[in-house]
Amino acid sequence: MVISGNAGMGKSVISAVICKRMQETGRLSGSCFCQYNNVRYSKPQLMIQSLSRHLSHALPEYKHVLAEQLSRNLGTDLNNMGVEELFALLFKKPLSAVGDPGRNMLMVIDGLDESEYQGQNELLDVIANQFCKLPIWIRFLVTTRPALHIAEKLKHLKPLELRSNDAENIEDVRVFCLKRLQRVVKLENMSEFIEQLVLKSEGLMLYAHFLVLAVTENPSIFHEGDLVGSSPSGISVVYHSYFKRWNVNFLLNST
Repeated sequence: MVISGNAGMGKSVISAVICKRMQETGRLSGSCFCQYNNVRYSKPQLMIQSLSRHLSHALPEYKHVLAEQLSRNLGTDLNNMGVEELFALLFKKPLSAVGDPGRNMLMVIDGLDESEYQGQNELLDVIANQFCKLPIWIRFLVTTRPALHIAEKLKHLKPLELRSNDAENIEDVRVFCLKRLQRVVKLENMSEFIEQLVLKSEGLMLYAHFLVLAVTENPSIFHEGDLVGSSPSGISVVYHSYFKRWNVNFLLNST
């Protein structure tokens, strides 16, 4: 399954929650949260090795078969192998010799758009062309921003696109704000307050998160006469506000 959506829609939170739930049921076989500015979390060879290591912990039979497979390839530098070649070595070949464990196992790859390494996104090619060749009990959840080259290569997987203006998404933001703020802010016209916040959020769950955080830290900034006048408009303003505050705190703590 591929979930596509712009920044701030909550894709990484979805991934994290699913990882937690699947781990609790013994069905999580690996996860990778890509970060474009960190080689450990963007270089595809390292991420594939990490997923393989996770799976070996979750599935002892795979670990045994993989160990035999690697013993026949002693001296091979995995970091310098091509991505598809490495994927075949660590996944396709050993998994073809592993029996069905009787339960589906999930691998989560979050932020595929951030896995570009040295101008290429080889992990994207592996996901588009190779994942479907693995046993059916190995399932994948992949999240990404809807970049054109990614959307084109993954269109056959029929991605679920999160849109900020979808009714269901707006309702999610509304429920989130209400549940988090109803114990913090006491207003007679609470429903109107929430609706104005939802409107200001522009459908971005990340904005709603920062807004709730700001209100929780200082609920007195909101008043009956000026429900959302003091709240920032748009996610970029939220970022600016928080970065400015963090910078001030950093300077204070450094003196």
